[in-house]
Amino acid sequence: MTQKDNKFILIELTKDLINTIEKQLINFPKKDMELKQQLKKTAYDILLFAHEANCTVDIKKKIDLQEKCIARIKMIDFMINQCYDKQIINNRRYIRFGEKLSNLLKYFVGWTNKSKNEGK
Repeated sequence: MTQKDNKFILIELTKDLINTIEKQLINFPKKDMELKQQLKKTAYDILLFAHEANCTVDIKKKIDLQEKCIARIKMIDFMINQCYDKQIINNRRYIRFGEKLSNLLKYFVGWTNKSKNEGK
């Protein structure tokens, strides 16, 4: 798989995460609506930073954007844990989110490591 294919996969996985958030969190309690909004905003941030990292040739800026994506994935993981603890989502949805986030994180870490090696 080429680096270009890898970048495309990251964008598609991020879009899939956004769609999953939209579909799986449709019946969110009004009292926790801020949490849902933060989940959505953070997922859109990942998409934006991934696109920016794809477009930049400055390796330091690219790594910074990639690391921002990784940090936001970890934030989404925390927020999904909160949703599970508050019983907003069931175990099946919690596992589905976990799999998506784990897969996305794996690709971003790999891409970031590749960029760091290119910068040496």
